[in-house]
Amino acid sequence: MNARKILSSIFFNYLAAITVSLVGFISTPIVLHHLGKAAFGAWALIAAIIGYSSLLDLGVGLTVMRQVAERAHLSDRGELRRITSTALTIYSAAGLVIVVAGVSVAGELGAAFHLHGSLRHDFTIAMILMSVTLGLTFPSGLYTGINQGFGRFRAQSVIVMGQAIVGTIVVVTIAVLGGGLVPLALGWTGCVLLGFAVKVTYAARALGITPSPRRFDRTLARSLMSISFWMFIINLANKVIWNTDAVIVGSVIGAVAVAHYSVALGPATAVRSLTDQFNSVTYTAAASLRAQDQRQSLQRLLLEATRVVASCICPFVVLFLMWGSQFLHLWVGVSFASSAPTLVVLVIGMLSTSVQATATQILLASELQSSIAVVAVLEAVANLVCSIILARSMGIEGVALGTTIPTTITAFGFYLPKAARQLSIPLDRVLRRPIGPVLLSAGTYVIVRFVVPPIRFPSLVVFCAFTAVFVGALVLTGVLLDPEERGTYVGVFFPSHARRATPEGDSKLRARLDDEQLKYVLSVAPTTTVFVAATRFEIPPAKPGAGRPRTVPKPDREHTQVKTLAAALPANAWQTVTYRDHAGEPVRSRFAFERVIAAHPVTEHRLAPREEWLIVEWPEGKNEPTDYWLSNLAADTAPERLARLARLRWMIELDYRQLKGELGLDPIPRS
Repeated sequence: MNARKILSSIFFNYLAAITVSLVGFISTPIVLHHLGKAAFGAWALIAAIIGYSSLLDLGVGLTVMRQVAERAHLSDRGELRRITSTALTIYSAAGLVIVVAGVSVAGELGAAFHLHGSLRHDFTIAMILMSVTLGLTFPSGLYTGINQGFGRFRAQSVIVMGQAIVGTIVVVTIAVLGGGLVPLALGWTGCVLLGFAVKVTYAARALGITPSPRRFDRTLARSLMSISFWMFIINLANKVIWNTDAVIVGSVIGAVAVAHYSVALGPATAVRSLTDQFNSVTYTAAASLRAQDQRQSLQRLLLEATRVVASCICPFVVLFLMWGSQFLHLWVGVSFASSAPTLVVLVIGMLSTSVQATATQILLASELQSSIAVVAVLEAVANLVCSIILARSMGIEGVALGTTIPTTITAFGFYLPKAARQLSIPLDRVLRRPIGPVLLSAGTYVIVRFVVPPIRFPSLVVFCAFTAVFVGALVLTGVLLDPEERGTYVGVFFPSHARRATPEGDSKLRARLDDEQLKYVLSVAPTTTVFVAATRFEIPPAKPGAGRPRTVPKPDREHTQVKTLAAALPANAWQTVTYRDHAGEPVRSRFAFERVIAAHPVTEHRLAPREEWLIVEWPEGKNEPTDYWLSNLAADTAPERLARLARLRWMIELDYRQLKGELGLDPIPRS
């Protein structure tokens, strides 16, 4: 997957996450006020309970996604159909378990949550309806893995957004019209079935994947389950950590308290979703970097990801510390303003969770799933014990603390230190990275709390607009605060070199030209990565019991940016070259000519390594090289010819601009 596609995928992932959070944000107060606290608490309990069904995925979805991605480029879909058909059978069996379990325990759950009368009756029927629907559509997770394996994140996000919007419209309409739990469950059922049908149809028509239980492979099933075991344990522990709170509140305190806890948990979960998309990419990047043995890049990934996560979440801690009560008052009503302390505690817990997730991706890419699983189980047990004990004495704030305390201890006591040791980074260096954003937010809190006059918000719209400006300013300042990475982010948003070089330096274009035996000299960005010509590419030996043998050659060293390579060249690598311009006049400048292997075609497109020329110009009097080119001209090409052809592009550009000016065509843009 190239950088452009990765950025597009992240964008649509964020768009889907924001859409889901936004529709939930809008619909929650409407549904709450029309259902009442008790019925809304029962509805939240059903949602929390059926959320546990994802545990029966058993990690198969992630495994299928990886195996689909490895084979998506093949024209023969036979093996993919066999893999997805085997997974479909596993998912269908899990769906049957969900149906049986939901129908069996629905009646008992109402009593366990202290529900009485008609509310208990409606709860039981709604629970049965939603359990049966969830069981029938449980293979939806398989089709999500298929879409993501093929890199169809845009289509997947559109389906998710569509289902969320339609589902919200249906649920809100039913609630406004006076419907209770049973009509809500029926409306939810229709939306879920529609979303599942869209996924199945898309996989068949757009991807040519039509799983069938008739293609079930028992040997492959065992392989899928063995790979997925540790991921299942980790997912189970995470579900216990974050999805048992509502159940504990309902069992220990009551259904009304669940409503108060849910309105605090919703915004906190939305805050965490800001970093979820970032961390989902972190795992892919970490796995790729580890496969190429790029330790320095892995170190940078851990350090910077930790800082970015802190930069994104710390401003929300300040926001809700100062104005959490006003927010809840404007959002769901004055009776819920007392949940503000719970909201603050949960957001702090989300900060620890996001930091933990960043380190977890590094450890998972390092194949340390078993260690993570053990710690995750211990954290889940500690979470349950602390939440139950503190709930009895402190109410819903105690439940929030029971979640936040174990998460913070494991994040900074195990995950970060373990990841730092794995990458040979001093722990104090890792811990220093988030200090800047934390101090920035702490200083802002002191100023707002003791210097700025109290702020009252007249409406929720005004509060949201203020939040966008306040949080956006702190996040941007926190991200750009560090001088080590400031240039990287500025380069992303204001790519002065990359903007010019991207079309010419596209690796696919170079590969296509070379395949057609056409010669080129194309400008590239200073950040283009290459291997030195001496790099050796070999297929790593297979590990015992590691599954399929490896087929992709790995380099014996890391790639580097061309600007870094140029800066490290010895003085004798630079030579003054005289060549003639388009008018025949002699021109002199200083160049370096090195044989390299472009990294992107090898690491991203799995193409065979191919040597080509790296041409670097560093004119006298300049502080650094000014231009870079890659060329597939023969290895014995004279330096004068390389320099002349490299500079020829700029001569054509100059002629083009002059011609536009002379003919009065400046207003006409280039295509």
